[in-house]
Amino acid sequence: MKKTFLFLGLASMLMLSSCIGSFALSNRILDWNRNIGGRFVNEVVFIAFNIIPVYAFTMLADGIVLNTIEFWTNSNPMAYNEQIIDTDKGHYVIQTRKDGYTVTKDNKETIHFIQQDNEWFVRNDDKMVKIFEYIDDMHIKVNIGDEASSVVELSENGVNRFRMSFEK
Repeated sequence: MKKTFLFLGLASMLMLSSCIGSFALSNRILDWNRNIGGRFVNEVVFIAFNIIPVYAFTMLADGIVLNTIEFWTNSNPMAYNEQIIDTDKGHYVIQTRKDGYTVTKDNKETIHFIQQDNEWFVRNDDKMVKIFEYIDDMHIKVNIGDEASSVVELSENGVNRFRMSFEK
């Protein structure tokens, strides 16, 4: 009897599977993170982007807007330098640029992910917030909110200490 239910469950999963899309925006942010430095910089940015809900925003944009467009049009909106997306939730313009990414909602709410010199920023309208900056080859200064920052050594121990400071 249990084997029958197991078989029916597996068969229904195969027959009722859906297209979930490519999550292109989220993958671009992850690819950007993979290419900005070594593995320790990548880990610090990953942690920072989970504190500042960058990954949550991109997953939401992908899940609700971009993957839906990809499903119905069979084209990936992130394959271009600029896409205009109209939904009942708003009008979005998503631009990919050499120095980062820009997402604009209803021609007013804009978020930019920008690299300038040795610093990475998130800009929303006129407010620009530095995510992190390189101090030297082995250290970065990460902004963690409320004008607080932390210097992180780009080593396994340094990144682990940074991670552990948020698990308390």
